[in-house]
Amino acid sequence: ETSSSYETGFGVRVLQNRLGLDYTYFYTLDFNNIIGVPISRTSGFSSRLMNANEYEKKGVEVVLRGTPVKQNMFQWDVVANLGQVKTFIKEIEIGDRIGYRQEGDRIDEMWRDVWMRNQDGELIIGDNGINVKDPFPRMIGYNDPDWVWGFQNNFRFGPVSLYIGIDGRIGGLMESKT
Repeated sequence: ETSSSYETGFGVRVLQNRLGLDYTYFYTLDFNNIIGVPISRTSGFSSRLMNANEYEKKGVEVVLRGTPVKQNMFQWDVVANLGQVKTFIKEIEIGDRIGYRQEGDRIDEMWRDVWMRNQDGELIIGDNGINVKDPFPRMIGYNDPDWVWGFQNNFRFGPVSLYIGIDGRIGGLMESKT
């Protein structure tokens, strides 16, 4: 398996380094991935390994940093970041699909069995009183978040520091398998 990548960006600092902005864009191409390809069972095996398929990962990150307060015995530093990463199927070498996904699709698509609904969005209940399952799996969304973010504060009181950080995800689906 092979990866080729590049990253580019810039950083700007103003007001004697008390305010800064960083921007980064990155791109990765993964190719020659090791996959199992089904073969005739008359060979004595059910599959063989080969190198195939290409995936591309694209992402950005923006970081804003600042020092709102800077005195002799007290300093407050703030960092906020926002990032996004998406991975796509660039090329499929065996067949035209990987599961339900085809070239150009994101690899984090979530395909699941769903309940059938009427035009008003209400569940369809069968004669037996049980919800009716759609006979075809549906793409219900994406597993990966649309954005990830973080917000960090560092308060320095002389030789003592207090760090407070929070982060989160915006978008994306999660599921429990328990």
